[in-house]
Amino acid sequence: MIHRIFEANFTTKNQGAKFGLGLGLPISNEIIQQSGGSIKAVNLEEGGAKFTITLPVTSEC
Repeated sequence: MIHRIFEANFTTKNQGAKFGLGLGLPISNEIIQQSGGSIKAVNLEEGGAKFTITLPVTSEC
């Protein structure tokens, strides 16, 4: 399932749930990639997930 989390409209929430449109991570991924970075996710053995975001360092302000 973790390999699908950056797909638009993918959600683990039950249908009809108040939240969980499956857009947050795809939008975040797009913004990060447009900034020259990357985002990776791994499942943790104890439960949950770990996200690592890498962004380039620039001297422009």
